[in-house]
Amino acid sequence: MLAELERLDADVLAVQEMDQFEEFWKPWLEGRGYGGVYKRRTQATAAKKDGCGLFFKTGKLELLARRGLEYNDEAFAGEPQPENEEKEYDETRAFSPGDEGSPLESLPTSRARNDDSDAVSKLHDTRKTHMRDCVGILAMLREKPAFGAAERDDDDDDEKKPKPKPKPKPFLVASTHLFWDPDFPDVKLRQTERLLAETRGFARAFLASSAGKRPDGEDGDAGAAVPGAANARVPVIVAGDFNSVPGSDVHAAALRGVPGPSPGTPGTPLKSAYAEALRRADALISKPADGRDCVAADPTTGEPRHTNVTPGFTECIDYVFVSDDFAVVAAEPISGPAATFTGLPDLAHPSDHLPITVTLEY
Repeated sequence: MLAELERLDADVLAVQEMDQFEEFWKPWLEGRGYGGVYKRRTQATAAKKDGCGLFFKTGKLELLARRGLEYNDEAFAGEPQPENEEKEYDETRAFSPGDEGSPLESLPTSRARNDDSDAVSKLHDTRKTHMRDCVGILAMLREKPAFGAAERDDDDDDEKKPKPKPKPKPFLVASTHLFWDPDFPDVKLRQTERLLAETRGFARAFLASSAGKRPDGEDGDAGAAVPGAANARVPVIVAGDFNSVPGSDVHAAALRGVPGPSPGTPGTPLKSAYAEALRRADALISKPADGRDCVAADPTTGEPRHTNVTPGFTECIDYVFVSDDFAVVAAEPISGPAATFTGLPDLAHPSDHLPITVTLEY
């Protein structure tokens, strides 16, 4: 795994099923110039050790804001809450200019109920089905401002002063891991809808903060309080293990994208970055180091034939969805075909999931 990550040397890493964060991954990432955010799964149904990470090269990017997601919230939707349990930990934080926060931050649980098996036992069975301890991370990133070539100062012909370039546009990146069980597609769909709704609320709250306004809607929705916010666009990347195949309700919901400001209004559709790359032969930059043929597109869905290979299950379930603000410049081929594997991980592949690696421009 370490060799694979060092080879990729990615500017942004969206990682799922990461454990031993504090004792192993945090020092390793810091030593290679990464900052970012980690969120361990909640613990209501079992003692889970893994979680999701969103990491970035601090020499190139800066963190402007972040928010953690706990999908157990869905089980408590509409349930009465104690007054002292409105929000025990603020999962949304905006960083002031020059304040990069912790180089690598681990987010605690935002509400005690999401970690509480006793709270689960009091729920109706129809609500308990949403207690799966899945989590996600939203982060607003921006390229670090750079200074361009010196330009002539009209007030002083003898002096040239470097002028800062316009600040690069922020963009939003999400990392998530949805529930695995194929017998519960409704749970996975609801988690997807929650992820996309939170993405919208987070983006609008960030725009409100940037405009010096306070959001007036729920979940950080800037509503009408921010002039032009309804039409403002933040480029979006949503990456993760969706545990759902192409053509599923989850896949379709992700492609519909971030919802609009109200029901029936246009939102921000997303596209599968890897499917985009597979449509263009020039976007596949090289064959895998092991020399095996790369995975071709499924003719029905356009997605890769697999991203996950095990003896009992081989399908495409991992994706990088992006808004149209991004151009897919390149993608690393995925090792395959599946018949060459007896199951993953193996000596050449450190996980049962194969990495989705794309180069994006905006």
